[in-house]
Amino acid sequence: MALYFIKSAVCLLLLLLFHRLVLQKEAMYHFNRFYLLFSVVVSFLIPLNTIEVAGIQPLFEPEVPTEFVPAVESLGMQPVVSQAEKSLDWKLVLTLFYGLITFALLVRFIRNINILFEKVNRNVLIKYRGENLVMLREDCPPFSFLKYIFVSHSDFESGKFTDAILIHESTHVQEKHSWDNLLVEFLLVFFWFHPGLYWVKTAIKLNHEFIADQAALKIIPVEKYKLELLSMVLTGQNFGLASSLNFSLTKKRLEMMKHDTTKSMKWLKIMAVLPVLGTLVYFLSERVIAQNGEGMPRTTTYLDLGGDKRDDVDIHLNFIESGVVSVDDKTYPLAQTSEILQQVPKKENGLVARVSVNQGISTGDVFDLQMALFDNGVTHVELVKSEKKTVLSDSVPSSKKDLYYEHTTFYIQDKNGNKTQKFYSDLSESEKARLPEPPPAPKKANPSSETFEGWKDSKMFAIWLDGIHIPNSKLDEMNASQIVHFFSSKIYKNALSERFPQDYQVYLYTDEGFDKAFGPNSDLPIKPLGGYTILYTYD
Repeated sequence: MALYFIKSAVCLLLLLLFHRLVLQKEAMYHFNRFYLLFSVVVSFLIPLNTIEVAGIQPLFEPEVPTEFVPAVESLGMQPVVSQAEKSLDWKLVLTLFYGLITFALLVRFIRNINILFEKVNRNVLIKYRGENLVMLREDCPPFSFLKYIFVSHSDFESGKFTDAILIHESTHVQEKHSWDNLLVEFLLVFFWFHPGLYWVKTAIKLNHEFIADQAALKIIPVEKYKLELLSMVLTGQNFGLASSLNFSLTKKRLEMMKHDTTKSMKWLKIMAVLPVLGTLVYFLSERVIAQNGEGMPRTTTYLDLGGDKRDDVDIHLNFIESGVVSVDDKTYPLAQTSEILQQVPKKENGLVARVSVNQGISTGDVFDLQMALFDNGVTHVELVKSEKKTVLSDSVPSSKKDLYYEHTTFYIQDKNGNKTQKFYSDLSESEKARLPEPPPAPKKANPSSETFEGWKDSKMFAIWLDGIHIPNSKLDEMNASQIVHFFSSKIYKNALSERFPQDYQVYLYTDEGFDKAFGPNSDLPIKPLGGYTILYTYD
């Protein structure tokens, strides 16, 4: 959210800078009015726009450290927030601070409108040359709000309120300038921290005066009109929602009364807006990685053993067990799905994959594989339930170390710095012996409330609950006491995926999920590192 408002502010400030340097110098006031209002609206919309960019596959060859180091660092049982955040909930403090200021500004906004309507109700209202004049008892320069023109009774009686001044104020009314002011003031109630809105507020009011001045100059010479304005400028109340005669009676405004712009110059300046707008859209829009097979339907077919199967299958996979697939009798971690599919020739209309699913594979694991396939150019998946359970190799891992490392990818580096990729099953006995022992069986422990709240940040954490990926917003329906075990992993850049770009992956377990995954009757009393982890070792 903070990034959105930063982009919005930058967008509006750049549009206003262009207005100040290029457009404001020219006598094209009605276009400038449209441009300023358009700038406000579009500055909030451009950061919401998305631009699809082609994804770039990273080289799967990370830098090898000088000693045996796991690429995924466990966060252990430490909270994800600092000690300072523990003692004070800064998010709550900032929310209260924002709420108080916004409430005060909203009260002031409503109060200012009420003051103007009270002036209408408490003073004499007359119809004068088609306009509604509110005759004020106090001395003040004329100003307008909505359909009313407010003028000092003494100025009206003495003749200081001339025809030119009347036309000036009636132009504000007829052009409905008050609605521009109300829009910006209302936005400032909620976005009082937005610097661009204060600038555009001043620019819009000044442009209103340019428009009204040009209307008055049609019936009166410039020099005489200047004298009338100067005679009307008095020190008085300033109403932010009104269009005031003496607003910014500066040298710039006086100069613009005599300024004119040729038609060709107007069109040249107007056309210059387009590349500026295009540049802002390109640089400030949200970028998303375009999925392969964009525009093509993604479908899944569930087949029994005797069901009709497609003949145009491009790749056959066996889903052996959670996190492990095999292709052509070779086993791969699920994390290497993209590498597997890189070996398959691409088709313009997308690839078709057939997946044989072993008994005991959970629905969540199957869904993860489907998403991995869809993210890498597959547009149709055939799921076939396997009649027999396939095993990974001739010898089934039995030791704790085997269970812990069986899905891990290793890099073996020799004395010359040459690296060789190996799976756990490819390691020699001496290499396996050098691996640290797996951690002890996990124990139940509840996270702190600060840690639990931190996990709701979807940009930093990807969440799994009882082995199934869930959106971070799901945690809003839970509390920390429901989580009896958790562990977190930091994911390095070479292991990040488009689906899970977060820096950390957090695995949460309820009582039921913990007993199923790690209890005495579970198939796997320890948690394997899995296919996303890369470890390094040396000869």
